[in-house]
Amino acid sequence: MLRPGIPRLFRLAPWRRKAIEAELREELLFHLERRAAQFRAAGMSPDAAWAEAVRRFGSLDSAGHTLKQTARRREAGMRWSDIVDTLQQDTRYVLRQLARSPGFTAAVTITLALGIGANATMFGVVDRLLLRPPANVAHPENLRRLGFDIRESGRSFT
Repeated sequence: MLRPGIPRLFRLAPWRRKAIEAELREELLFHLERRAAQFRAAGMSPDAAWAEAVRRFGSLDSAGHTLKQTARRREAGMRWSDIVDTLQQDTRYVLRQLARSPGFTAAVTITLALGIGANATMFGVVDRLLLRPPANVAHPENLRRLGFDIRESGRSFT
């Protein structure tokens, strides 16, 4: 079975864009001619029927632009729908697999919990010691670091 987005990729391929636009224009002309035929059947002259059909239908360019925008919005909605459907299917599959092997599920859960806990703890330590100023210091910008270097030639204090 093909994933939902695959057929759409082939249907709206960039190399088919001109063919799709030609089909769209042909479809719009068909509807415009059908509308003019309805007006002719109602008793209008062919020129008046065509003019009335164009007046009511609007220009082919604006109608084509509106249809393209609508198609883009629909495709975007379909993409989100496909994403949500795929996410639901994947979630169901994962839950079935985890329920099938409870030992593995426990090991994964414990490993993730320990990893997340250790990461949070280390970040807290690094944040407190290196990223924030020391507690209970009125003017931390005035603090200086004292230390010394031991070199082969002797001691030098910095």
